[in-house]
Amino acid sequence: MAARSTGIFPREGFNLDNSFAIFAVSTVTPVNLANVRSFRVVIVNAAEVAATGDGGAGTFSYEIGGEVFSFTIDEFLAKLDANGTYIAHHRGFGLTSPTESVYTITDGADNTGTGQSLTFDFIAVELVDSPAR
Repeated sequence: MAARSTGIFPREGFNLDNSFAIFAVSTVTPVNLANVRSFRVVIVNAAEVAATGDGGAGTFSYEIGGEVFSFTIDEFLAKLDANGTYIAHHRGFGLTSPTESVYTITDGADNTGTGQSLTFDFIAVELVDSPAR
C-alpha cells in the first residue's frame, strides 16, 4: 500500500509540495509532460485585490506545457471554493512545450485608481495519471 501523502492536502490524496510549482517566470517542469495523461492544478488562498477609483478589470493565466488557461480575474474568482482554493484537471497529451510552466497576472488599467489584481500563496501541479507518477 502506498504511503499517505505528506503534502498540503493529505486526506484528499494530493501531494502538493515544491517539486512542481508554477512561478511568474518561466520554469522548467520537473518531468517531461509529453506522456502525461492528465494533471491537477491547485491554486491556494487566491483572493482579489479590488480595483479603486476607475481602475479596470485584470486578467490571470497559467501556462503548462504550451497550453494557456486564461481568465478574467472575475471569472477566475467565480471558480474558487469557499476557502479560496482552485482545483482543475487538464489532459496532458499534445502539449507543445512539455517542459515549461509559467503564470501571469495582468493588473487592470489604472486611470485615476488602481486596477484589479490577484494574490495567492502558490500554484502547484500534481501528475494524476502518467508514467512519471
